[in-house]
Amino acid sequence: MELYIQVLVSGLLLGGVYALISIGLNLIFGVVRIINFAHGEMVMLSMYLTFWLHHLYNMDPYLSVIIVLPVMFAFGVGFQRLVVQPILSTSATMKIFTTVGISLLLQNLALIFWKGDFRTVQTSYSMSSLEVMNIIISVPRLVAFCAALLSIIILFHFFKYTY
Repeated sequence: MELYIQVLVSGLLLGGVYALISIGLNLIFGVVRIINFAHGEMVMLSMYLTFWLHHLYNMDPYLSVIIVLPVMFAFGVGFQRLVVQPILSTSATMKIFTTVGISLLLQNLALIFWKGDFRTVQTSYSMSSLEVMNIIISVPRLVAFCAALLSIIILFHFFKYTY
């Protein structure tokens, strides 16, 4: 029984981060009415930027949000202006092919620049955990879950109470 609870807690913590990613997809579809098949690759670019900031400048992954967020925001604005806006009035098929093409382009550029090697960020707290009633909770996953939950709550209130 303890194993099932452990798996459930780990799944919930990871699921919170996946929920934040899926809200990004929903937001894009809800506002622009385009299913962005390159969304995952943009998350990948964010992760690579975080990795390189840590690797080159020893920047904490959580602190790197200060740089990664504006850079990826600018990338998203550029993507919207250069790729999405010109195809807004075209057929759904054209929108799908365009975002799938951008997805393939970003995947292959990542393979060219960084190969298919496994990369990870090791920090002093990477392996830290809490033990609550014999259930081990990863501290980095708990922090990521809390950050995702806070972002979701802020986004919800932003859309509910603003025009």
